Amino acid sequence: MRKAMKNLLARLLLGTPHENSLAASGNQWIGWVLLACITAWTLGIVMPIVKIKKFAIFTTDYSIARITVDLLIEYDLFLALVVFGFSIAGPLYKFDQLWRVWRRYDATGEMAQKAIRRLDLISRWSMADVFVVAIAVVIAKTGGFFANAYVGVGLYFFAASAFGSMLLGQVLKSKIHLT
Repeated sequence: MRKAMKNLLARLLLGTPHENSLAASGNQWIGWVLLACITAWTLGIVMPIVKIKKFAIFTTDYSIARITVDLLIEYDLFLALVVFGFSIAGPLYKFDQLWRVWRRYDATGEMAQKAIRRLDLISRWSMADVFVVAIAVVIAKTGGFFANAYVGVGLYFFAASAFGSMLLGQVLKSKIHLT
C-alpha cells in the first residue's frame, strides 16, 4: 500500500515515465540527485553570493537574482542578458534535458541520443555560469578602499549545482548508448 501511494505521488508530480526510460528501469537515485541540483541552484540564485561591507558598518548582500534585476533597472541590458542567460536560463535548460533523458525518453531511442548531444553542447558552456558569479565577486572585491567583499553562501550552492548537474550529465551519457 505504501509503495503504491509513493508511485501514485511520483506519477502525479512527474508524470508517467516512458516504459524504457532510465527512471522505469530502477534508476530512481538519478531523480533525487537532479532534485538536489535544482534545489541547490534555486538557493544559489536567491541567496547572497557576495556580501559587501562598507566602512565596517553597512553591509549589502547581492544574489544572482538581485544582480540581474539591478542590471535591468540600470538599463544595462547586455550584462543583464549575460547573467540571466548563463546563470538562470542555461541551467534551467540543462535541468530540463537531464530530466527528459532520465524520465521521458526511451533510453535506447533517438530522442535520448539527441538530448545527450544537446547536453554535450550546453556542457561546453556549463562553467560559464560559475565564471559569471566569479566575475561578480571580482568586481565586488575591487569596490574601493573602504569596502570589503566576502563570498556568500549562495555561491557555494550555485557551484554545487553546476558541479552536480555536470556529473549527472556524464552518468546519463554513460547509460545512453550513442550511435
